[in-house]
Amino acid sequence: MSAWLRGGAARDVVRKLEKELHRKAPPFECEQLVFPVCDDEIRESATGRCLVPERVYNSAAWPGELTALLRPHFD
Repeated sequence: MSAWLRGGAARDVVRKLEKELHRKAPPFECEQLVFPVCDDEIRESATGRCLVPERVYNSAAWPGELTALLRPHFD
């Protein structure tokens, strides 16, 4: 099981964004549903809910992808 599946890395991404933007994260909800699919496209299925390809979720690219998903919650 990757570190991302254990949940600690999402917390680390939020902390990094807080440090970068010099403010605490506002309350928000962001749910990622992970599916084994053939492409690498993350799709928003509803506000605050994304469908994430398993291959992306388990990749080294995931911290950057998650940062991009969470950044709008800081605006």
